[in-house]
Amino acid sequence: MEKKLSIEYVKKNYHPKIWKKLKPIIEDINSIIELNYVNDFDVVYRLSNLKYQFIRSLIFSESEKYVNEKNPTTEGIGHDYYAVEYCFEKFIYNNYLKRKKKGLIRIIPKDFVIKEEAKKFTYTGIHPKIDKAARVGYKKDNAEIMRQLAILIKDKDLDFSAPAIIFIKKYYAIILFILAFLILYISGI
Repeated sequence: MEKKLSIEYVKKNYHPKIWKKLKPIIEDINSIIELNYVNDFDVVYRLSNLKYQFIRSLIFSESEKYVNEKNPTTEGIGHDYYAVEYCFEKFIYNNYLKRKKKGLIRIIPKDFVIKEEAKKFTYTGIHPKIDKAARVGYKKDNAEIMRQLAILIKDKDLDFSAPAIIFIKKYYAIILFILAFLILYISGI
């Protein structure tokens, strides 16, 4: 049985390692996604969501080497959301820094703004299709990660609506049938 680690130990010793390992591939993912941006809000929205969901799944995959459900921290943490938040903070800060160097922005937001932005992307719902693709790629190599990303970029059917809305869209006909049946049943027809 492996020795249980505290979350503070994991934060101090493993989060920088996770970031160092994933930083190059995250930067490549960001570049590829940005190359596919067009002047269409829906496309940018879809690709931005894809980018953050895909990156988050890669971070979870890497962090599971240290913390997972079978080997939680001493505090009982089995999913290292802290690693995801840490990496997103680094990623977001680096993006602001690059944009400032290019003259696209004048100032880099305060740390608390970057932290809030990182939290937003850390704690959004997990898209099963994106999570699966990122984990498949992660298990193989960087080329497979990029191949999985390319497949998802081309997938125009990715839906980032709330889970309840996705459910209604998927089962719309069945829901209408049940409602019609209930209305007929209640009205006695």
